[in-house]
Amino acid sequence: MGAALLVAVGAPRLWFAGAAGVFFGTFGGFVIAQISTVIGCLLNFAWGRWLARDLLARRNAPRLQRLLGALERAPIATNVAIRLCPVGNAFAFNLLLAASKITPRDFLIGTFIGTLPETLALALFGDSAHKGSVGLLLTGAALMAILTAASILIARSTRRG
Repeated sequence: MGAALLVAVGAPRLWFAGAAGVFFGTFGGFVIAQISTVIGCLLNFAWGRWLARDLLARRNAPRLQRLLGALERAPIATNVAIRLCPVGNAFAFNLLLAASKITPRDFLIGTFIGTLPETLALALFGDSAHKGSVGLLLTGAALMAILTAASILIARSTRRG
């Protein structure tokens, strides 16, 4: 629960995924980190919606309005696609989603699906560090490479569309 609270206030969720892999192995670390990630992101989303939604909605920023519009047209798919990218800031993205009209249900589904691969990769890295396993390290690295490639393909297809 401590990790979830820290994620809710901006601590990098992937640090906890790696640490959980060290302490609880790949599977246990993955499960603990994923639950902490989803709870932390949901808490961040909830307080962000409570604090800032009206403020952001009144702001006349064309780029922000376009981005919010894209999120609202395909909330789960957009959430998943952005979270699959191995770089970014979950805290800031959660707040952006809080400012949108995305439902808490769609936020939860997209966050759960979108954070799964990175959480697994970092739990693998943590477990490989603990065990000194090259196989686990390479598996985590392969997963991160796949995520990077998928992110690039999604970004390119989005620009074309």
